[in-house]
Amino acid sequence: MSMNKNILIITPFFPPQTHAAVFRAYKLVKYLKREGWNPVVLTVDTNYIYQEDATLLDDIAGVPVYRANYIEPTVRGLKKKLFGIDTSYKAMLAKRQAAHTGAHALPPMTNATGESHSWSHRFYNYMLKRWVQVPDRFVGWYPFALRMARRIIRERDISIIYTTCLPFTCNKLGIALRKKMDVKWVADFRDPITYAKRMYSDYLPVFMRQKRIEQQTFEYADAVVGLSSAYLHIFNDLFSGKYDHKCHFIPTGVDDDYIPNEEISKENYLIFVGEYLREYKDAFLKLLRECVNRGNDIKLKVVGNKDINEGVMRPIIEDLHLSGHVEFVGHKPQKELYRLIKAAKAAVLIPGKQALWWTNFAKMVDYIGLQVPVIALVPDISEARSELQKAGLGIFIKDDEAETISQFLNGKGATSEARPDYCTRYLASSQALSFIQIFENL
Repeated sequence: MSMNKNILIITPFFPPQTHAAVFRAYKLVKYLKREGWNPVVLTVDTNYIYQEDATLLDDIAGVPVYRANYIEPTVRGLKKKLFGIDTSYKAMLAKRQAAHTGAHALPPMTNATGESHSWSHRFYNYMLKRWVQVPDRFVGWYPFALRMARRIIRERDISIIYTTCLPFTCNKLGIALRKKMDVKWVADFRDPITYAKRMYSDYLPVFMRQKRIEQQTFEYADAVVGLSSAYLHIFNDLFSGKYDHKCHFIPTGVDDDYIPNEEISKENYLIFVGEYLREYKDAFLKLLRECVNRGNDIKLKVVGNKDINEGVMRPIIEDLHLSGHVEFVGHKPQKELYRLIKAAKAAVLIPGKQALWWTNFAKMVDYIGLQVPVIALVPDISEARSELQKAGLGIFIKDDEAETISQFLNGKGATSEARPDYCTRYLASSQALSFIQIFENL
């Protein structure tokens, strides 16, 4: 008797949304389909925060995508639901672009993060985070998604459900479905949720509910997957090894279809992809300034949300007199992004010597899959360092090692040599095959 290959993918992050959290589940769907599986997607019907790229849906034509009602529990969400007033990021960006058609540059959006420092907004956010958005902002999606998921499972003879976390709400859905329906459940962690402070509530009653969801996830899930091998160590510590037999490491993969086949000439720039976090501060930019002072005419391309990246980086850049050496580039389709990465002299990974030791960065996935050198300012003990070492791509620096970067730019000193066999682990096709192994062993 052949295996039932019908699987329900539950995620609030899915095309046409386009940002880092989308692509792990999206690529899984795309390549599962090619391997003869029948993925069905359950996601939200409304995108409040992110930009969109409708062309992403072209590659998964024929995959059923169900969109359950999602009312964000905010004033913004209520305005949209009750009065049709769209103040989402993508709508505001479209209005801004329309208002400046033909202009050479668009002015940055104020309060790009949606935050305010006024007392009224601080109180508003306090009420949301402690009393309304519990366990997270997708609480309003939960009842509609649960009802729709049950119907999909019955009508499409689903044998396996897959959830992605964060948000906690996805795991809450997985728990409810695993308890009541005849399905197996694979819980996938993009983050180690209650481990890092910024991922969970600082309000104890909310945190206790989030913690309960985490505990029940490990109790009820048939398999637990993390996109970083460090998560397996964290989970071992959290649960004293009780669930080690359920835990697996599968990195996200670069989309095989979009990897350039032709040789791409290197250009005179370094590349940073993603969101430049405030935690990164100015350590790498100071090194860049020193490299420029040493006579290196090099540019740093920063690819991602221009409003966020410019808002964080512009004051530092101006203070260091680097304006002519940093270029901000907005979101790019995957194919264009991959070409930009391949053409760079090197990519940069710069969380610093202490932060984020446990993560396998989404941007690092692209760098490894595309086999480009990576100038890395990372902790000595870290997932990033170990994976870059295994891939043969890391050029590791310290806070005061501009000389190492300068030598690399001049073809001297530090070099990297990719190990293709290991780098193939970071392909989307490899990601799907690893998940299929787990699915078939449930």
